[in-house]
Amino acid sequence: WHSAYAEPYGLNLTLPDFTAAYGPCKIIVNFDVKYFLANGALVKQESVNGGNQQMVFMSGGSYSIDFDSAGFYSYPEFYFGWAMEVFVQPGNGSLISVGSINKGVYPISNPSWELRGKIPCSEDERITRDYFLGSPYHNVTVSNLAGSNQLRLSNQTLLNAAQVDLYYRPQGSTGAYSKLPTSVMPGQSGTYVANMAGLNGTYDMMLVSTDKDGKVLRNDKLTVNHTAAGGSVTRTSGVTNSPIIEGGVMHLAGLQLTSNGKLATSLIYTALPSGTPVTINARNGIPGLFDIPVSTGDAQIIAIDANGNRDTLIAQINTATATASLKAVSVADSTLVFRNLSKDATQLTIRYRLAGASTWLTKTLTRPAGSVADWNWDTQADGLVPDRTKAYQYEVQFDAYDSDGSKVNNGTASITAGAIPGGTYTTPTITG
Repeated sequence: WHSAYAEPYGLNLTLPDFTAAYGPCKIIVNFDVKYFLANGALVKQESVNGGNQQMVFMSGGSYSIDFDSAGFYSYPEFYFGWAMEVFVQPGNGSLISVGSINKGVYPISNPSWELRGKIPCSEDERITRDYFLGSPYHNVTVSNLAGSNQLRLSNQTLLNAAQVDLYYRPQGSTGAYSKLPTSVMPGQSGTYVANMAGLNGTYDMMLVSTDKDGKVLRNDKLTVNHTAAGGSVTRTSGVTNSPIIEGGVMHLAGLQLTSNGKLATSLIYTALPSGTPVTINARNGIPGLFDIPVSTGDAQIIAIDANGNRDTLIAQINTATATASLKAVSVADSTLVFRNLSKDATQLTIRYRLAGASTWLTKTLTRPAGSVADWNWDTQADGLVPDRTKAYQYEVQFDAYDSDGSKVNNGTASITAGAIPGGTYTTPTITG
């Protein structure tokens, strides 16, 4: 401020750190500062810092920008207007506008004009300073700062991506994921970002990207800390490609037939034991990419390639814990596990029959006393699963005996054998 007349000498501004969203970049600010007479005539187009209309910064931070002095002590009233626009320029990209301030043109009456020659210069300076500092134009915020909430997912490395999906949940959560939309950064092909506005805290995220042919390009796990003060990202690339549960939907990428390695273009999903088969086509025509409405329980998935070849898989799904396991039927486990039986048991007598049948069959397992391990029964080996692509319902009764022939445990269960991952059953009743 000049002590004899009202005149802004410049601006103090604070620029955010854009590197989390844009990587290494320049921050370019264009200024437009003008003075007008009361009748609208332009007095001067101001420049900043010695004649420039543009300033280049290599990082975020606090800066002071000086205006060229115009010397307006001879004007009792003038109009003062200023604007600035903030751009980001990634290392090898074009300018990206991320926000602006535009105060247009507004009148300022020189507060010291009427007092010229009547008060000391020090008092004149105080009046001038108080006037401008009390102005609503003194403290403003750049609007539409997209970079302040943007999470940069790639740096021109996904040029061939046809689909980029980002799922998130609070760090440490075992619940279902939510989905965060992604988009290509303007002027930056292959660079994807996600807007984290409204999210605050630390999140576990999964990034999955595929090309138009269904090839999985990226399968990354991210830990993202996002707060108003800043944030950090930790990335683990190339994690195991697994199903992702978002609410009641299971997302699959790169689903292929084990028999020939071809990506599936459609599938038939059936909740076991008696759900209605549902045909689902690949999302957006991208082979191997599927969104399947699911519920907790076992399911059968028949994957179908473009030539009509089929492969049967089994799935065990828990939407509450956001977990799902898939196996090809050809390698699926058909073992029934008996747990929590007495360590004194040396014989397990199992009676079983197909649900609704009248005839019981018997299987006896034996082992030495003192073992605390589970009892395992291979139902496939004993003929309970004649067709590996199908599931079979059985009623089971069992009695456990010690070496003296005394019953130490017994129980009943209903099981599904075959096209499921296999079950774990605990005796519903214990006798000694």
